[in-house]
Amino acid sequence: MMLPLLTKTLKFKSDHDIRSFLWKKFPASRKYFVHKLVKSTEWTGKHKSEIESFFGSQRSVSDFTDRWSYYIETRNKKRYYLIFDFEIDRVTHVRYKVKSVGN
Repeated sequence: MMLPLLTKTLKFKSDHDIRSFLWKKFPASRKYFVHKLVKSTEWTGKHKSEIESFFGSQRSVSDFTDRWSYYIETRNKKRYYLIFDFEIDRVTHVRYKVKSVGN
């Protein structure tokens, strides 16, 4: 895959750094690893600042300050989002959400 190449070319310290870079700089790549992010337990318990450091500040904060969403893609008249739920500034749940877009 492209991760070893990126590690050598851009001098990343870890796969974690590469994934963060791809998420922030190449939004079209998000769809390729969001499923793995949702299934992973690595995010549970992380502080909001750690989430923002990895995923960036380009997020939507809902009416509830304890829920952040990051845009993934729009496909087939649907928008896909990665959602983080927080309790006392710590991640309690990670999921994705699909919203229908107008005709």
